[in-house]
Amino acid sequence: HSSLAALDVLGLYLDAFALRVRSAGRVVSVPVLGVVAVLTDGQKQLLALEFCPGGETFEAWKGCLDDLSARGLVAPLWAVIDGPPGLRQAVGLVWPRALVQRCGVHKLRHLERKAPKHALAELRADL
Repeated sequence: HSSLAALDVLGLYLDAFALRVRSAGRVVSVPVLGVVAVLTDGQKQLLALEFCPGGETFEAWKGCLDDLSARGLVAPLWAVIDGPPGLRQAVGLVWPRALVQRCGVHKLRHLERKAPKHALAELRADL
């Protein structure tokens, strides 16, 4: 892994996604942790993609963030996350001064799954 010390990072987007891969003759979903930095000039840079076969856990996120710190990443001012408690806890331990915000897109998707169909338009407008 290359050094991240020279990056002028404002904040990070942290999320996991399911990658479909072939394993032992069948297609399975494998969770992947992803970290994208927002630099002071407004550009975005991919910092990490890590398989986490055990799922999106505190331990998986803590290991990912510890690796970024070990590579010299300066503590970000903010982190946007999708809401799993393990991720929030890991960010709080690794970068205790970083502001943590729940991703608006993830929040809206969660609310849409819970809301009755007739209320969706009003919910989207309010959010």
